[in-house]
Amino acid sequence: MGKKDLFAKEILLGPKEYPIKIQIKTFKGKKYLDIRKWFLDRSINEVVPTKKGIMLSDYQFNDVFETVGKEKELINNWFQNKEEEDEVVQRISRHSDIRKKLAQEAKEYKSFEKKLDNKKFFDIEYKNNESKFIFNKNHELYKNISKINGKDKELCVKIIESMLISFHQSLQLFDTEEKIDFKDLEEILNENWSIILKNYLKREKT
Repeated sequence: MGKKDLFAKEILLGPKEYPIKIQIKTFKGKKYLDIRKWFLDRSINEVVPTKKGIMLSDYQFNDVFETVGKEKELINNWFQNKEEEDEVVQRISRHSDIRKKLAQEAKEYKSFEKKLDNKKFFDIEYKNNESKFIFNKNHELYKNISKINGKDKELCVKIIESMLISFHQSLQLFDTEEKIDFKDLEEILNENWSIILKNYLKREKT
């Protein structure tokens, strides 16, 4: 690995004899977070790396820290023997399963517009294994959008459509029988919505 290919900045944590080094690396235009155990080699009086560590891409970083970070208190309790190992594994696994499902939730929808008899701005229909996103032409917001001309209207509709489809998909992840605090619901829904929206927009570009 040549110096021209690698750019890195580092942060040291812990005692100087056995630090954990966090390096922010850019290699061939791609960014990584390297977390590794180092130790003080007294023969040369320098801190050198061990083989114990991990280098994470942006996706991997978010996957690990979002999943583990949600159960920080639970994990700390486990370290202090206040929580059972099985409970920690079960809770973290549940977060992991949700994130995996989110990554697959950027479903393809076909969009339509028609006059609906209800007051909804949009509706979702499922027929013959096909998902249809329907704008309600009777809704005041859609009437206002319809006044926009040409490509501006097309772009506006596409942005709103992407946001609402991803929002609808994030709602489908919730277990209707599960009791959940409103603050937690707001946080989870907002995060899930953001992830699905990102995945949906990535799919749109391909």
